[in-house]
Amino acid sequence: MAAMPSPTDFLSSEQRRTLGAKSNLAGVLLVAHAWGLIAASMALFAWWPNPFTFLLGVMVIGARQLGLAILMHDAAHGLLFADRRLNDRIGAWLCAYPVFTSLALYRPYHLQHHRHTQQPEDPDLGLSAPFPIGRASLRRKIVRDLTGQTAYQRRGAQLRRALGPADRPIVVRLVALWHNEKGSLTANLILLLALTMAGYWWLYPVM
Repeated sequence: MAAMPSPTDFLSSEQRRTLGAKSNLAGVLLVAHAWGLIAASMALFAWWPNPFTFLLGVMVIGARQLGLAILMHDAAHGLLFADRRLNDRIGAWLCAYPVFTSLALYRPYHLQHHRHTQQPEDPDLGLSAPFPIGRASLRRKIVRDLTGQTAYQRRGAQLRRALGPADRPIVVRLVALWHNEKGSLTANLILLLALTMAGYWWLYPVM
């Protein structure tokens, strides 16, 4: 069996250092790019509301929500910013919390995935184990994603976990919800408040 190629076979140590260098400026530009497209999509639909700008806005915003999650992934590896404190704060408040994710919870989970990739200890093994799948299964997955069923199931499970046992009093469950999701709830309330102050609160639920 041929040996797996190594980066040292193709790149000098100086080239590897250059490619692996962290940049605060690059991090700021990446985060600003994502939020700039989100704001522009909302502004376009508010200025010229019609089915085309709505669908365009939803697609762009959805893609940039994924982009924020990807930037959170980079922050989990400490790669988004050269400054670790900046990396963690912006990675949490401008990347993870707005899409209802926790950088603090994601980091140890994801690093365990890298330590044990495709091994029994891999926490992501359940995502890849069913593959390859048949065409019928793929069609069902695509339909569930496009119709929002996947998001509904995942967010519903997240909400139930945050609320805690159903036999507890509702006040206790709401306190648990705030405790478990206060970062995400705060970030999204700030976004809703900002849109409300601008006179366009309805853009938050619509887009």
